[in-house]
Amino acid sequence: MDLTFEIDDITSDGSTQLRELIPGGSAIKVTRQNIYNYVRRYAHFKMVTKIQPAVKELKKGVFDVISEQSLNGITPEDWWLLGMYLL
Repeated sequence: MDLTFEIDDITSDGSTQLRELIPGGSAIKVTRQNIYNYVRRYAHFKMVTKIQPAVKELKKGVFDVISEQSLNGITPEDWWLLGMYLL
């Protein structure tokens, strides 16, 4: 494989843009020694960085309906139980 620390990212308008996973990533080849770092950064980009704007908007929408203070103290288990009742 001829991979570097950059990926093709599909933008909201459907075009493709190269994104570096680290500064200067287009010049850094993926090797056996750094493949774990590449996969970790790739996964972080796809699961965190890429969706961050959508998550911020979702959070704004939730806080339009429910005050932020009323959600303080809710645990992940509480959210799981809430989801079970909503399904």
